[in-house]
Amino acid sequence: MLKGQRAESADTIRQLARFRDPEGRYHVARHLARLRATDEALSFLEEAVREGFFCVPAFVRDPWLHPLRASPAFATLMREAHTRHRRAIVSFISAEGDRVLGIEYPV
Repeated sequence: MLKGQRAESADTIRQLARFRDPEGRYHVARHLARLRATDEALSFLEEAVREGFFCVPAFVRDPWLHPLRASPAFATLMREAHTRHRRAIVSFISAEGDRVLGIEYPV
């Protein structure tokens, strides 16, 4: 982020938002949250989850998302992310992805 220049930083981040990669949308969201552009950050985070990036461990641990945590919309989005995350784990294990990658439990 540009040193102390929130508006310029937010504009630069918005330019990056043209990329349609869901993980990239998450990174845009976290930067906007850090700049306290919370409504916009939530919108980008919702797009990230909807488009396939729902890495719950990152969402839970990321301190830059802290400004979003008090929002009911964030709580709803985290429930959706948890649901999708669990489904992905079940699909991965059902397809024996853990065996293919040589993962031993507990992970």
